[in-house]
Amino acid sequence: MKNFIMIGAAGYIAPRHMEAIKKTGNNLIAVHDINDSIGIIDKYFPDALYFNRYKKFIDFIKTQQIHNNIDFLTVCSPNYMHLEHITLGLKNDIDIICEKPIVLNPSDLNKIQILEKKYKRKVNCILQLRLNKKLINLRRKITQSKKKNYKVSIKYVSYRGDWFFKSWKGNISKSGGIATNIGIHFFDLLFWLFGELKENKILLNFKDQVSGNLIMDRAHVDWFVSVKRRDLPINKNSTYRSINIDDKEIEFSDNFNDLHTLSYIKILEDKGFSLNSVNNSIKLCYQIRRYKK
Repeated sequence: MKNFIMIGAAGYIAPRHMEAIKKTGNNLIAVHDINDSIGIIDKYFPDALYFNRYKKFIDFIKTQQIHNNIDFLTVCSPNYMHLEHITLGLKNDIDIICEKPIVLNPSDLNKIQILEKKYKRKVNCILQLRLNKKLINLRRKITQSKKKNYKVSIKYVSYRGDWFFKSWKGNISKSGGIATNIGIHFFDLLFWLFGELKENKILLNFKDQVSGNLIMDRAHVDWFVSVKRRDLPINKNSTYRSINIDDKEIEFSDNFNDLHTLSYIKILEDKGFSLNSVNNSIKLCYQIRRYKK
């Protein structure tokens, strides 16, 4: 049994990590969040300690690590805080599991890679789309095919209400904007399927809608990311994820519930996705964010 701690326990994605830790037979011993609305933790780890003060949490880590009692730090904090929290774990001899995006800036990715080597620890990235069976089969077909120029369109609409733009997620300096905060999984998927990026053109760059064209090694891609309700298909209430390849659509709006658990299984087998896996998508999101007409 491995011992986990978590930063960002009150966030939207934290329960999926708690469930994954539970299902893989491990223990969450402590969490930190400045928000105390974390009653969900009682469903999974009612004995876990809670710290709302960061310094107290750091003191707890240092005390535990006298006996190497912590194996993993799960980072579910706001995007702009990931570098600080990953650094905290690595400096205290703890492996990391971090939600997307690992960091906002490519230079920060370099900093973490240096720290990994220095402390001989690993940062594991959550890239759950790579564990989706439909997409694994799709990649196998593309890899085996001799075709070099696919025509691809990819659409991700995830409706968000008024709260979204009044939270840190609506602040581009903290979240990276919707292309980073919401679209980054799709960008990772494109690199995984079609290889390196050759050209990047931005068509729309609004706070609630972003779109563009990519020319990749094996595909021309039109992509669109939105948080507007009106961009959802009529039969979808909140989320729509679709990739269309040569006029054949693969929709995967559902069946995401177990992908975090699969991610943890891989990580515990030392087969998690490394920092090198996210390098291209971090760079692309950075380019999109800096785009100006």
